[in-house]
Amino acid sequence: MSLANLTNNTIYDPCGIPTLPSYAAQVAFLFVILIVTIIGNFVVFMTVILTHSLRVFTNFLVASLAVSDLLVGSISLPFRIHQTIHNTKWCLSVGACRFWICADLFCCCASVGNLSLISIDRFLATKYPMNYHEILSKKTQVIMISIVWLYAIIVASVGLKSWTFPNLPAVQINDACFKNDPYFYTFAACVGFFLPLTVVLVAYSYVFRVSVSHWRAIRRLTVPSIDLNQTSQRRALTREIKAAKTLAVVVGAFVVCWAPFFIILLARFWCTTCFQSNNNSTLSGFYTFVNIAFIYTLPNINSTLNPFIYVIFSRKLRQAFIRLFNDIVNRIRGNNDEIALTGRGHDNNGCPTNHASEATIDGVQTVGISPL
Repeated sequence: MSLANLTNNTIYDPCGIPTLPSYAAQVAFLFVILIVTIIGNFVVFMTVILTHSLRVFTNFLVASLAVSDLLVGSISLPFRIHQTIHNTKWCLSVGACRFWICADLFCCCASVGNLSLISIDRFLATKYPMNYHEILSKKTQVIMISIVWLYAIIVASVGLKSWTFPNLPAVQINDACFKNDPYFYTFAACVGFFLPLTVVLVAYSYVFRVSVSHWRAIRRLTVPSIDLNQTSQRRALTREIKAAKTLAVVVGAFVVCWAPFFIILLARFWCTTCFQSNNNSTLSGFYTFVNIAFIYTLPNINSTLNPFIYVIFSRKLRQAFIRLFNDIVNRIRGNNDEIALTGRGHDNNGCPTNHASEATIDGVQTVGISPL
């Protein structure tokens, strides 16, 4: 449908246009991301919470990060899908637009904040292994996690006002939902991405230097000279190296998924001529690809990747997940067996009957046998 097809008796309604084939593929892809993101992060969160051996500060940070990614899948992505279904046209209220932008900022800041805390946690565990638990007491841990979420709330809240154009609404709807505010997004990019990323990179540069030196020390330990203390040291250092590798992959995925978004976003605000196609179909197609890949897709994929990174690289988390899954399956199977042995039905006259009296074990008839 186009404006040329409209007659005097019709009203152009972009929200009434069916989803175009090019956007239908994006909708399907985003919907898959939504489902995987919600399920994956929920499983990681529940595995950490329900497994006693995983209840350490690092894993609590992983659970906190899973919550922020879970919010991306349950709050932010549905709005993205809704807009894509309507061919990138915003068909909801201005209030919904404002909420979506704030939710995006909140989830992003919460994610990078938790990643920063994870890197700081690894730094302290590496630099002060003997005093680690004294430095990070239970009270300190709660305060640190609370600060991250408070920081995310503050950054998202200050975006409710327009910094660049104080007399204009903070968000606008011109076909799509957007916030034209270069000053604010520059601030958000600095405090919500580049500054925390600097903290992460500095912390991990130290962790990896120590890990490399420990790895070289482990290689020098020969089998005949290994005593109990050396064996324990080897295992402890190996665990630290594996943890550092896992978290490095998480940080790497975050950088790959979010850095292009912020760089392109700032370039659009401060270089208005950089993304003009000038009726060039090739440039127009390239800019469309950039939008789809780096603005709409990659940031959302990051929330999908994190739980899989944990499960693949963390043996303890993987084993805990398998035990939790088997426990759930066994409970379901046990309930089904109990229903089969003690289940009640009704006879032809509508009277209740106890089929457990007819259950048999190894061909021997039993009465009232419970599987417990």
